[in-house]
Amino acid sequence: MIAPHGWNTWDVRRVNAMVHLPSRLRVTFSLFDPIDQVVKEDFTWRTELRRLGPHAGDGSYCQLDLQWGAAMISLVYATQDDRLVCCATPHPGAEHLLVQVSFDGAWGSTVTLEGWETKINAQAVDLDPPCRVRLNDGPVFFEIAPRGYQPALAPAELIAQQQSAYTQAGLRTAGWLGEAAEALTRVITWNTIWEPIKGRMCTPVSRDWCKGPSFGSYVLFEWDTFFCAVMAQLEDGHLADANVRAILQEVTSAGFVPNFGCEFGPSADRSQPPVGAYCVLKMYCASALSNARRRRALLEHAFPPLARWHAWWMPHRDGNQDGLLEWGSDPAPGCREVWQFNSLQAAMYESGLDNSPMYDEVAFNPHTHTMELADVGLNALYALDAWALSEIARELDQPTLSQDYAAEYAEMAERINRQLWNEEAGIYLNRHWDGRFSPHLSPTLFYPLIAGIAPPTRAERMVREHLLNPNAFWGRFVLPSIARSDPGYAGNDYWRGRIWGPMNFLVSEGLRRYRLDAATYELARRSLDLLLHEWRAEGHVHENYNADTGDGDDMPNSDPRYTWGALLGYIAIQELVDYEPWAGWRFGNLSSDAAAIHGVRVEEGMLDVESSAEGLRVTLNGAPIIVTDRPARITAYQRGRTRLACHIDTGDNHAVKLHLGDLPAGETAQVQLSNGAPQSHPINRTGTIEFTIHPPCKIDITF
Repeated sequence: MIAPHGWNTWDVRRVNAMVHLPSRLRVTFSLFDPIDQVVKEDFTWRTELRRLGPHAGDGSYCQLDLQWGAAMISLVYATQDDRLVCCATPHPGAEHLLVQVSFDGAWGSTVTLEGWETKINAQAVDLDPPCRVRLNDGPVFFEIAPRGYQPALAPAELIAQQQSAYTQAGLRTAGWLGEAAEALTRVITWNTIWEPIKGRMCTPVSRDWCKGPSFGSYVLFEWDTFFCAVMAQLEDGHLADANVRAILQEVTSAGFVPNFGCEFGPSADRSQPPVGAYCVLKMYCASALSNARRRRALLEHAFPPLARWHAWWMPHRDGNQDGLLEWGSDPAPGCREVWQFNSLQAAMYESGLDNSPMYDEVAFNPHTHTMELADVGLNALYALDAWALSEIARELDQPTLSQDYAAEYAEMAERINRQLWNEEAGIYLNRHWDGRFSPHLSPTLFYPLIAGIAPPTRAERMVREHLLNPNAFWGRFVLPSIARSDPGYAGNDYWRGRIWGPMNFLVSEGLRRYRLDAATYELARRSLDLLLHEWRAEGHVHENYNADTGDGDDMPNSDPRYTWGALLGYIAIQELVDYEPWAGWRFGNLSSDAAAIHGVRVEEGMLDVESSAEGLRVTLNGAPIIVTDRPARITAYQRGRTRLACHIDTGDNHAVKLHLGDLPAGETAQVQLSNGAPQSHPINRTGTIEFTIHPPCKIDITF
């Protein structure tokens, strides 16, 4: 991978600073009140950062609004080569303030300013001491560039150029998807930093978590980081890969990916939900339309540590040796005193559900270092991990390993179905070691769906009787982290009833796997509505939300700019474009409501997908590859060198005109329909064919 370079918002502590790599020169744009003679250098993430603006991943264009008391200013950054331009604009009430520009070395570095020069409103100024400029004549333009640099564009022109470039190339959504892409990309890029201890680009869950005494200058949580990578893949595959590599750098000497890694070391006693292999597989498959173009290097790098992590679970988390796993925490000599270990609370931290009512009455066994409770969510995700590793091994041409993981997956599926299904309750339930089923219902009990291990009749029953039940999980705001009927729901504190993006995502993936598309669509729409309500009003992407009111601000421990909150928007984006690891690419849905996504990055270029009452349109670099004349859902889309296959559904069997592109012009395509006779179609000079079909049907085309 190419090391990041140039100007960007690399510094985790100062959102109002730009840092240049590799020189580590930091330029901080502070505010100075001449009346009180006070400098405002650090802005709090929760209250003084008013709104996240657009942020290109490479730092070429960034914008944010900062609040200081009653005053607010906007900062816009644009970069090109090693040149940085900043435009500071006051909002009404901030005209009396001065912008103070100071220079130093990021992360305690010593830097020299001799090779740099700066201008304010085109006038050269000294770099040291700090420069102060009154805002009453704003906007004010600052320029920092290597000495002797001859810019081709004036500051305002550079800002306009880079803004236009990012607007055209960045991820964008429209129609009922609203600002889903805006919320997702901004919360990820503004939380992305350069982490100097291990010399890497990564995305902590929130900058705010990297400023306290608990974790030091950075913290990466396991499943948070993998989910962030999946979302980042939509716009920036380089950032997605960087985050996978970063969290895998935190692997402990025992071989597991820890609950967290930070400046003071990893959580050596515990891991977190095993979602890594699934996320990496999904990212790898979604990196290209064609199998031959996928980023194989990601699999080659990630497979060994993921396999080692998988092998760690059974010897360490099957406390009663019955083949099912429990959450746990090992003794951790030398562990920092502020961190718990070998306790029920530490085991709850391993679950990722720090205070879930599911574990209120659970015993912790200090000798096995586990809860005395077989957990449905953990066992289903472990089975999913085996399945994903089998798929990865097959992609890496290791058939024996692939078969071994597939056999383990089948064995785990059989155990879960035999020991954790409760026929009377109509759902999988956590089970105490003494044989009692736990009465607590949580979205984790639906995880056997994402693992593909529930018989279809069970899946349909679980969804009908529990997921869509307003006394359990359904409602205007979904999905609460514990059933609404549970006594713990009223707590509305963290995992005691609040809504979390990762739970909605994992449940949504399971619904898709079973083609329960009506429920998936409703979950997507409601998840997105929850996200956009506060995004539009305050620019917040919360860690979690109130399941009754949809509010994220009602609890102080719900971070307002937390990366995985954007999963609520990602689920909705998947309604138009997604890669399903068990089947292939998926495009469109059956809704006649208009929606669009532009700028999805794949190795072949840029994908755009539009869906409306007029039909589905999928383009690659502006050229259509799928067009229908009515709403349609394309699934299992797979493209090879001489073959294209997919399944098309329109909700009925009315005729639909199908246009397929990106085919070899001048040749003849052999079309086989699952509900019709073989057909031959000449591929026209634009590399397309067009024919009429009666869905639902499978299409297999060779050329």
